[in-house]
Amino acid sequence: MIDQYPSPNGVLTSLIWRKTMSGGETSLSGYDNASQALSYTPGQEQVYLNGILLVRGDDYTATNGTSITGLSALSSGDFIQVNCYNNFSVASLPSTSITGSISSSQVDSTIVTTTGSQTLTNKTLTTPTLTTPRFGSAGEIDDTNGNELIKFPTTVASAVNEITVTNAAASSTPSISATGDDTNISLNLVAKGSGTIQAGGVPVVTTTGSQTLTNKTLTSPTITGASGVINNTLTTTTGDIIYASSANTPARLGIGSTSQVLTVSGGVPTWADASSGAASFVGCSMYKTSNQSISNDINTALTFTAEEFDTSSFHDNATNTSRITIPSGKAGKYLFVGYLSFETNSAGSRSITFVKNGTTTIAAGSRVMAVSETGSDTRLNLSYIANLSVGDYVEMFGYQKSGGSLNVQGDPIDTFRTKFGCVYLGA
Repeated sequence: MIDQYPSPNGVLTSLIWRKTMSGGETSLSGYDNASQALSYTPGQEQVYLNGILLVRGDDYTATNGTSITGLSALSSGDFIQVNCYNNFSVASLPSTSITGSISSSQVDSTIVTTTGSQTLTNKTLTTPTLTTPRFGSAGEIDDTNGNELIKFPTTVASAVNEITVTNAAASSTPSISATGDDTNISLNLVAKGSGTIQAGGVPVVTTTGSQTLTNKTLTSPTITGASGVINNTLTTTTGDIIYASSANTPARLGIGSTSQVLTVSGGVPTWADASSGAASFVGCSMYKTSNQSISNDINTALTFTAEEFDTSSFHDNATNTSRITIPSGKAGKYLFVGYLSFETNSAGSRSITFVKNGTTTIAAGSRVMAVSETGSDTRLNLSYIANLSVGDYVEMFGYQKSGGSLNVQGDPIDTFRTKFGCVYLGA
């Protein structure tokens, strides 16, 4: 029995839900044999068991519109039919039941139509197709005030290239790219009138614009035909020199001859033959002022605390006193000379060596003592030409194997002093 009916102006719709039971069910819900969901208006449903109409409230309970409970346990093969009577709504119509067009005056403005001018609220358009496109009345994208933000001009009928705007993840950079069918595509940014293309508020340099560059480094530039710059055709021969013949006037000085030097005549540079005068001496000579004990069978660097001369700070009497160090601007060939005087002792052997940078022996001399030398001092000499770089240093080492310690002499008499020095021969 149906207890409720639609309002006087309403329309009643019906849905028949049929399902064969598996056995043991006491409730009905979900989909029937035809995959149709159970849906009814409480009080407007009829339940049949094997063709027999059941009594609402006695044989079952139907209160929520989607399930029926309170049934006695059903048997396998029992057939249930539920006649569902509902008030009409568009949502309740199966899609296969709708044909033709709806034009009744009872359809109000809440239903969207294909031709109506309507405002949609809280709608999601999935993959919409926009004609033109037309976001604004003139085919543009407008801002929130209705002002034009982005305009779309008349499209090119044969267009194959376009612009792609790409977003970016954290720590990456979004991009605007030229994309399309062509392999090589330029991206043209056009300003209006005398306006400029800018990046970060600063005009972008162009190949034809007249612009001033600040804090720029030009790597291997070629400058041609410009006023106020040096033309790259000014020099014609390897070794040519450019100089100012007068203010803001570059001029060429051709390469000079071998052995000529650059000098100044009449206020401008010129080549001239080198002077025949002797070059200034560069070098140093230092000596010991007191004896230095050398342990038996130990190669020992000799220290020097006094200088005869030192033209270019090769040596220091207080710091690293054993070293002759090559100063800035003086890399090249050097003649080193050493004189070593051991005190009297005829046992064992003696040697003198030049050592570079504390590890590399570059020259050595030695002497084995003889019985006839008993009572005589042992004096060794060594000279060597070395090619050195700025910062290299050379030391003179003494060695003796007499069986005990032995002094290297720092005799106050100049003839017997232990000495060490160098002469700069040139690069």
